[in-house]
Amino acid sequence: GKGVFKIGITGNLKNRLRALNLSFPVTSSIGWKILRTAEFPNRASAAEAEASFKVQAIENYGGLSLGREFFVMEREKSESLFNSLSPASGLDIRVRG
Repeated sequence: GKGVFKIGITGNLKNRLRALNLSFPVTSSIGWKILRTAEFPNRASAAEAEASFKVQAIENYGGLSLGREFFVMEREKSESLFNSLSPASGLDIRVRG
């Protein structure tokens, strides 16, 4: 289903998640959760992937920008887009001939 998604770059995921969730009341039952992560060789390539996500989410995946790095879109589409922009994670596909 649809949800609110945030795309972003951080050097410390735990601290960033904690900081984002501080904006919700302590008694709140909502909060940000990590859906996907990817490691990039450097900050520049991560920023390039983030910028591409922001454009493609709207143009190709039916996303609605809420401003900056926040989007409303189908979860499956957000995961598909994220995965398409992420570096290979050691996946090894072999075909027997």
